[in-house]
Amino acid sequence: MLSCKPVVWIGLVSYSAYLWHWPLVSFFRYGHAEVGLITGTSIFALTFMLAWLTYLFIERPARSSKASAIRIFSLQYVIPAGAIAVISLGAMYVDGYGFRWQSEEYVSRLNAFRDQTRPAYKFDYVCQRQRVQVSDTRDERCVTGTDSDIGPRVILWGDSNAAHYIGVVSAIAREAGFRVRNLELGSCPPLFDDPALFVAANRLRDCRDSAEPVAAAVRASDVVIISASWSDPQTIRPFSRLIFSTYAVSN
Repeated sequence: MLSCKPVVWIGLVSYSAYLWHWPLVSFFRYGHAEVGLITGTSIFALTFMLAWLTYLFIERPARSSKASAIRIFSLQYVIPAGAIAVISLGAMYVDGYGFRWQSEEYVSRLNAFRDQTRPAYKFDYVCQRQRVQVSDTRDERCVTGTDSDIGPRVILWGDSNAAHYIGVVSAIAREAGFRVRNLELGSCPPLFDDPALFVAANRLRDCRDSAEPVAAAVRASDVVIISASWSDPQTIRPFSRLIFSTYAVSN
């Protein structure tokens, strides 16, 4: 059975088919959601057509070529790969060749998606800074939760990892009827103590200069929620002192 010509042909083009099928399926899903019966059949046929062309014009010539390895490498790898790179970068530069921008629905959905998936620090209510100033500890844009004239008595404090929890903490605050302030200091662990043991040298000054305004805001709060990338400081110094300092703050 394996010696039948159709089966042998499939074997000859199988590796090329393997390389082609997934990009075709992926690009179709990116643009048109799920693959149905008709589209799946079309992709299947297109896969084997491209695989056969690849076998004829790339695989077989490479195997039987009498040219030097450098010439084969240049003609069949460097030049095609360079052409694909240019096309890909061009597509990225014009954002999909610009065709989709003619659809108002596409542009509207894309803008909504980009707004929903922005990094946490790009939202106005996220107070993530490289250096915290006194003005940041009083900024009303950094306060979320229920609408009230009463100042926030809850604070979310930490490094950039804390910013990822503002959404859920804010939702809890709205439901429970309280307000919460957030203060995040990039690459600086939430410590009152000197952070020299736990931060990179290029962040040490910002961490130290931010300590006083952050400490004042934390001490003025009734509830302190702490979040940080606890594993990072271990790569710099032993972790025991960081745990002790955090315990001292929470008590």
